[in-house]
Amino acid sequence: MMDATGSCAGIENYSRYLTGRRPGEPPPTLFEYIPDNALLFIDESHVSVSQIGGMYRGDFRRKATLAEYGFRLPSCMDNRPLRFEEWDAMRPQTVAVSATPGNWEMEQAGGVFAEQVIRPTGLIDPPVEIRPAKSQVDDVLGEIRETALKGYRTLVTVLTKRMAEDLTEYLHEQGVRVRYMHSDIDTLERIEIIRDLRLGAFDVLVGINLLREGLDIPECAFVAILDADKEGFLRSETSLIQTIGRAARNVDGKVILYADQITGSMQRAMDETSRRREKQQAYNEAHGITPESVKAHISDILDSVYERDHVRADISGANVQGGGKGFAEGGHLVGANLQAHLNALEKQMRDAAADLDFEAAARLRDEIKRLKAVELAAMDDPMARQEAKALEGGNAKSGAKGRRDSSPPVGEDSSPQEAKPIGEANLVRGASTEPASYFAKPTLDAMGPGTDMPTPLFRKNSLDEMTVGRTEKPVPGKLPQKPKDPSSPLVGEDSSPQEAKPIGEANLVRGSSADPRPILRAKPGAGSYEDPSDQKRKTRTKGKTGRPGR
Repeated sequence: MMDATGSCAGIENYSRYLTGRRPGEPPPTLFEYIPDNALLFIDESHVSVSQIGGMYRGDFRRKATLAEYGFRLPSCMDNRPLRFEEWDAMRPQTVAVSATPGNWEMEQAGGVFAEQVIRPTGLIDPPVEIRPAKSQVDDVLGEIRETALKGYRTLVTVLTKRMAEDLTEYLHEQGVRVRYMHSDIDTLERIEIIRDLRLGAFDVLVGINLLREGLDIPECAFVAILDADKEGFLRSETSLIQTIGRAARNVDGKVILYADQITGSMQRAMDETSRRREKQQAYNEAHGITPESVKAHISDILDSVYERDHVRADISGANVQGGGKGFAEGGHLVGANLQAHLNALEKQMRDAAADLDFEAAARLRDEIKRLKAVELAAMDDPMARQEAKALEGGNAKSGAKGRRDSSPPVGEDSSPQEAKPIGEANLVRGASTEPASYFAKPTLDAMGPGTDMPTPLFRKNSLDEMTVGRTEKPVPGKLPQKPKDPSSPLVGEDSSPQEAKPIGEANLVRGSSADPRPILRAKPGAGSYEDPSDQKRKTRTKGKTGRPGR
């Protein structure tokens, strides 16, 4: 399989034998190439370190079930991520970076660590307030409106996806510009949502566990944590500290925990935030520093320096002069992907309908219909456009040549007496005087073995017949007529005898080598044009966008 196609679908069954390793030994990884004198940095170590062990356990559970029921060989268990103990033995000198280090990091450091609490901008951690959870929705609605009047944004964290979507719907009904974001939303869609939040397209973002590490939104001045007294992973000490830190990029930032009782995680998180806040305030007073909000540039992730490192077809229309972000105003899409263009137009159409801009949505709908009709016409005859261009080029050249030939010379009378009879035939200016050729340029259909006979040996197949394993085959005896309906029944099944002629003494059987009728493609699979992955992609439902009312 490797020699024939260059790849093997079940290579995980044989990777141990190809690498020459024994059962149970760690697989080859890039970690083996790190030199011993290297320095390893682990960013957000409280999450990264725990994921190392989680990757192995998840992979082991999945492959153990497959191997137990015979879908994989037992050797596939050795094609796996590194165990935590293996990674720990292979890693060089390590520096763990985290605002909330875990137990393993503290144990490895022996309690000795470097703490960087002071920020260069003088910003301090936000004040934390506790309010009862009985009226948390109405209270957070009032705080959201006050924050929006100041020109700031709001982050709200809940416990479940259903709660996030329901709260988004309720806030939307109250006139708040709001979106939600959870794991059902694609990664690129999340980037767009956060960028729109910073730009002011909406004021409130409702989330669950994604509003944590690495989310720097200087425009956010209010963070609301609903049901903060529900102990668990989402309301642990680490999660609370990380979520509280999202409001630390703004001078006017504040955090409200909605809870009916103070849990241990809440108390520890508030104590740690207060300790850092006191140290930051003392440093600012001692050095005369006035805190200022971070002024970060809002940039498009696709226009970053890293994305410019390679050539990419621009299908966004962002660089078109006079056109905004989008396809309808973005000019011509030379060399771009038509399907991506149609998807973007459909997204804009739905956005316009959600914003009650039905005129723009109708224009986008008509544009989508027109492009789909053009695509279908091109699919029916892929050579039509090329042949039309060739004919246009040939007509232009012949027309120019005809105009040059048809002009009379200087001083020559262009009266009808110019065409003199020669013999029995009259000559017309510009007409060829050469006799007609005995040979004609054959067409593509006229070329091939047996086409020079009065009755061709082969019948031209339709597109449905020209697939893998269904090429043209010579028909012995008299050439049968092509059936009018591909789904015509066999002889004896309420069909006229003219539709299917028996060859020799045997009746035709659909699918046999002697049957001239095309084979029906009832479902996609081997030997047909449809790709199973494409069919699965078409039937998949569209992802969520985070907007209310969807």
